[in-house]
Amino acid sequence: MKKGLLTAVSLVLAISSPALAQSDRETSAGAAKPVKLGGDERNPQRQAQPQRTLPQTPSDVVKTSDTQASNNDPARAGQEVRPKSKGLIPPPPPGTTIGKDAGDVVSAKKKKKKAPATAEATKDITVASATYRLTGGKSEEQFTTLFNWQPDDPKDPITFTAKFSPLGGGGSNFNWLRIMMGGKMLYNERTLQGKTSVIMDMTGQVPNGTNQMLIQAQGGTGATLEWKLTTPIKVKLTSVNPDEVVVGGDLTLKGSNFDTSPAKDIVTIGSKTVSVSAATSTELKLKIPKNFTPGETTVKVAVNGLESKPLKINIRGIPELTGTNFNGVPPGAELTVFGKNFSKKLGENQVFFGETPGAVVSGTTEQLVVVVPNFSAGLGGIAGQVGIPIKVKVGKIESSNTVPVTIGNSIWEDPGLNFGPNVPQVPVDWRRLLEN
Repeated sequence: MKKGLLTAVSLVLAISSPALAQSDRETSAGAAKPVKLGGDERNPQRQAQPQRTLPQTPSDVVKTSDTQASNNDPARAGQEVRPKSKGLIPPPPPGTTIGKDAGDVVSAKKKKKKAPATAEATKDITVASATYRLTGGKSEEQFTTLFNWQPDDPKDPITFTAKFSPLGGGGSNFNWLRIMMGGKMLYNERTLQGKTSVIMDMTGQVPNGTNQMLIQAQGGTGATLEWKLTTPIKVKLTSVNPDEVVVGGDLTLKGSNFDTSPAKDIVTIGSKTVSVSAATSTELKLKIPKNFTPGETTVKVAVNGLESKPLKINIRGIPELTGTNFNGVPPGAELTVFGKNFSKKLGENQVFFGETPGAVVSGTTEQLVVVVPNFSAGLGGIAGQVGIPIKVKVGKIESSNTVPVTIGNSIWEDPGLNFGPNVPQVPVDWRRLLEN
């Protein structure tokens, strides 16, 4: 029996020797049986090992190239394989360094530059917008939208922006496309060739009032165009308090969309720029310079280069009195009051004798002619009422000082003869008397 077993073993060795020799030659030549990862066909030496589950993260997947195929564990070029660990990630090329996380390769030659600081973006509001989609077919499709444009100023910015499906080709594309506004061709298939978006500054090109956007197109089902017209948010000035202010006085402006940084709110009164001392989004505070030229003018606010509508304001110089043409005057006579910063508009000037107003009949910014009011009948005697203060009020602003004047009747009774029933009355020439 032993002899029979030996004979059988010899026959098996004889038959298998050529195959083993062939296997040795293939191994020495570098050939290997392909390994089908994830399939049923595996390396017999690995069958006893339990299958490992690797993390499903992008950094765990390496795409091999022709030069990265391993003889020990070959894979065809471009095939995705999963390494046993992150340590199997190919080393970076010369001149590179590894970042904090494995696989984060940063070029040592090309360092990331810090993004330059950008200006604060201007907030926009949408004037009009629409989205159009083709239903498909050979016929032309047309879309219209009406919108209203009411700028405060013809120079107010307005921008047209559009995004659309490509021109040409199959699928949901346009074969041709035309964009018109108010009968004017903005774009057509020639100017849009190769583009899928456009931006156009239309400042000064959109008429004030109602306008129409017209789109004509033909193409595949679902071809889409989106458009909008935008303008930057504009500052609005609604009130000035007070609307009449003296030089050196405080002024408050109220409105909306002011910048909370005072330096960015540009206030112009007449032709002069006035600094803002405090700012919120709805209120600005400032002081009128003392050297400001008085008069009626306008005030406006600009933020980001866009100006508000102007409002009227009256800048007053504080009225100041220097004297009168007479030291004394009877009621009903005309008196000239001298000074400065009176109004050119006669009706804005008031002259008061004490608390009693007189009628202003003529004047300039430096003198006013006023009729002395008729005081009570108690004005008797040569002295009359001495030192009555005269003040001038221009609009709401009172003069910074007063000047005195004596008021008396044009006749007086001689007190030395006042001892009988018929006391003579002597007319008084106030001009001669008070000038001497």
